[in-house]
Amino acid sequence: MIPKRRPVSESAIKSPDKVAQSANRLILDGDVGGALALLKSHLLQDPLETRLTDLVDSLLEGAGLIEFYRDLQKSGPDDWRLVVVLAAAYSRSGKDSLAVVQLQKLLRTDSDHPEVWMALAECYRRLDKAELALRALNSLIDLQANFPKAHVTRLLYLLESGDLEEATAASIFSLEVKDLPAELLSWLDKVNLHLEQGKHPPEELLQEQEEKPLPKEPEPAPAVAPSTQELTQREKTQQLLCFTNMLTIMVKGGLSFSRIFGILASKNCSLSSNVINELEKSVMRDGEPLSKALAHHPGIFSDQYLALVEMGESTNLSRCLDRLCEQLKLEYLRNEPKDDNRPALILSCRNLTDALEASGNEVQALAWAVRACADEKIRSAMQEVEKQVASGVRLAECKFPALFTPLVTSLVVAHDAVGTVPGAFKDLARLLTR
Repeated sequence: MIPKRRPVSESAIKSPDKVAQSANRLILDGDVGGALALLKSHLLQDPLETRLTDLVDSLLEGAGLIEFYRDLQKSGPDDWRLVVVLAAAYSRSGKDSLAVVQLQKLLRTDSDHPEVWMALAECYRRLDKAELALRALNSLIDLQANFPKAHVTRLLYLLESGDLEEATAASIFSLEVKDLPAELLSWLDKVNLHLEQGKHPPEELLQEQEEKPLPKEPEPAPAVAPSTQELTQREKTQQLLCFTNMLTIMVKGGLSFSRIFGILASKNCSLSSNVINELEKSVMRDGEPLSKALAHHPGIFSDQYLALVEMGESTNLSRCLDRLCEQLKLEYLRNEPKDDNRPALILSCRNLTDALEASGNEVQALAWAVRACADEKIRSAMQEVEKQVASGVRLAECKFPALFTPLVTSLVVAHDAVGTVPGAFKDLARLLTR
């Protein structure tokens, strides 16, 4: 009898190929258990390595496959990737519904990883729940608009469903997303050309993207603390963004400049009160156009800012102010310190928007939003706001915890002035989305 080889030690193996080769040798020697143990030890380090998972799949099926990945997940309960491979085991065993349960459970606490959203969409697709599959992809695109595979898959799903109108809209949206690879944008442009003509794109064109693998999530770069100068500049940008957002909302809401400046001065949540008072005097007392009043403060309002306001005064002020908000948002986010709570905050703001629009009752809406929030820090912050509102304080008068960012107060005040409070949290989610 040929003696069984000992499993090769982890330290001696440096690549998935070598692990697979060692496992195959053990299998040939009849030591399937040893091969599985070797694979399990390495999958704990790299659960998404397909060369190893494919080998496990060739050795196990059904309940055995699920049990293998369940044990693996128990060995690393804090690793989200182990939940993904466990869900995949359920799917390969024909139990997509159970896979969905695992993925949804993970998303309640950690929504940052595109692989999870993609796996959820694929499960829903196999379950013939196209609407839920598209919802998962839309959520991923909301969180990480520059993730290429989500755009491709959404478009392919829509084409598969035969909804050419929605597919056209999706292709147009994707073409406007910054930072997508040039190759993908070229492909989207070709697909859109067919769709704009009311034609289904040829299969050869679609297959160019269908077979491309899901890109691995990049390793996070080490966080670098912003310099004091950057923080100071960011604070200035933040103040200007708050001012411009408030101005935009209230101009769109049809408020007079007298009312707008009164609110800006009384709430003190954007530029300094001295600047606001001087702007009010220039516009209301001296009759100057807004652009000229702003020009008295070159240290705050750049020439580009003034040019857009001037153009808006001759064309459409609301539209030009929207463009300024978008530019300032990009600058604000560019200098932003890393914030792991951001995705959960964005989702919670969207939930609160829906709740406020549905109920019209601030107390009830906050109660719903708190219950729907899976992130402990965000839930705690929302509960602070809920307590204030429950005690009789209006949302527009609440003191928001720091997690909501300084932007929230200005948005709530402005939207409250025009009677559209739910829009404040919708705008906050939009502003915080890169």
